[in-house]
Amino acid sequence: MTVKTKKKSTQILSGKKISGMKFEKEIDSSITKLDLSNHELKKIDLSPLSNCESLEVLKLENNQLSDIDLSPLRMATNINEVSLYKNKLKEINLDPLINCRNLSQIDISANQLSEIALSPINNCTKLRFLDLSRNQLSSLELSPLTDSLFLQDLHLWANNLSEIDLTPLVNCPDLRSVFINNNSLSSVDLSFLSNCRNFFGFNLGSNKLTSIDLSPIKNCKKIKHLSLRDNLLTDIDLLPLANCSKLERLWLDNNTISSIDLSPLKNCKYLMFCEICKDASVNIEWRDFYCHLEKLPFGLQQHLNSIKSSWQKYQKEYTSKIES
Repeated sequence: MTVKTKKKSTQILSGKKISGMKFEKEIDSSITKLDLSNHELKKIDLSPLSNCESLEVLKLENNQLSDIDLSPLRMATNINEVSLYKNKLKEINLDPLINCRNLSQIDISANQLSEIALSPINNCTKLRFLDLSRNQLSSLELSPLTDSLFLQDLHLWANNLSEIDLTPLVNCPDLRSVFINNNSLSSVDLSFLSNCRNFFGFNLGSNKLTSIDLSPIKNCKKIKHLSLRDNLLTDIDLLPLANCSKLERLWLDNNTISSIDLSPLKNCKYLMFCEICKDASVNIEWRDFYCHLEKLPFGLQQHLNSIKSSWQKYQKEYTSKIES
């Protein structure tokens, strides 16, 4: 419904609440931001938004929507943020966003999606933030993000993913964080990180990883947080972290590692937290001839006794080899 006056044109949005009550909201057709979060909405008809070409932000967070038609957004070419966080969406069609080239943030987390096609946002080259976490996705094709040169944060945690190809992200130099924890991944190729100079956070925890090659991380000099906890890893080579001097937190606990060399972390001067195991089941090693105990990062202090013992043993073995 459209109500016209001499000064402005208004639109009437209508819907239904979970209580069964009718919902209506009058909006100006020149509106730039529409926030209908926390309204207990079960249904919402967005068709009046087809006349709101200046719309930049649409938020429908924390409602009870089981479906939504985004078709009215086809003409909202200025829209830069769409958030449908915490609803009950089981499916969603992103086709109406195909011409929304200014779109920079998409949040459809905490829904019930079992699948989603990202191909319609292939032209959204300004995309910076994409959150699909806490859904029921069993597969996801990321190739539509190949040209998302400004992508910074990708959240896919708490889904049902058993595999994921992250290589399309190799063209995302501004990528800062990737969260794919709490899935069922058995392997992950990290080669996409080779060009991510600003990368600082990676959570791979609570998966089913049996091995991991961290070598691509050696170029991520700004990385601060890395989690590999709660996997099935039997061995982890930390050498790629040797030059990651800004590393602050490292989680490796709850794996099946029998021993691990912590000496590559000696230059991580900002390391405040390094969780290896909850008990003494992992043999802490220090395979470096030099070890200035008083200069160890704070995060390694809790392993001081094990490091000292291993270092002394390594010294003897090293000296013995030289003498022989």
